[in-house]
Amino acid sequence: RCSSSGGIIVDSGSTISESQQEAETVFAQSLCTTASSGGTSGGGSPSAPGTFTVDSDVSCVGQADGIFLASRYCNVFHRCVSGIRRDFRCPRATNTPYDLWWDQQTQQCDWPCRIQCSGSVYGTSTSSQQVRTENALLFSNECAGYQNNANNIFHNNQAI
Repeated sequence: RCSSSGGIIVDSGSTISESQQEAETVFAQSLCTTASSGGTSGGGSPSAPGTFTVDSDVSCVGQADGIFLASRYCNVFHRCVSGIRRDFRCPRATNTPYDLWWDQQTQQCDWPCRIQCSGSVYGTSTSSQQVRTENALLFSNECAGYQNNANNIFHNNQAI
């Protein structure tokens, strides 16, 4: 399972579904969880059959409790709890076909137009650049003042 404020991703073999209720339960109990409660181990290996795993190379071994780590996916992040990695997916933005993206600097999910990410977007074949461009067009108020280039994002002409 990949827990997410947007829903826990459950891979049953033939289908992938999300459960908002399960995600809220996991997130609320995340500081009290143990390896037997699901999720992934510090090395990213599945701890239970049917567990969905992303970023198998990201480890929480030796990381501070509660720390957030970025993912290779723009819309996924990890949280370390007692050396165990929990995988979260940013929630889907209202009235859009895509999720918000993880901002490692602010440690929260935000509009794609505000975040520089050239990685993959989990759950879609749409490129990160295409999502960012569409987001800027559809949500001009949220994206006002943000200009993306290949290396930086600028807000009101200041690199962020």
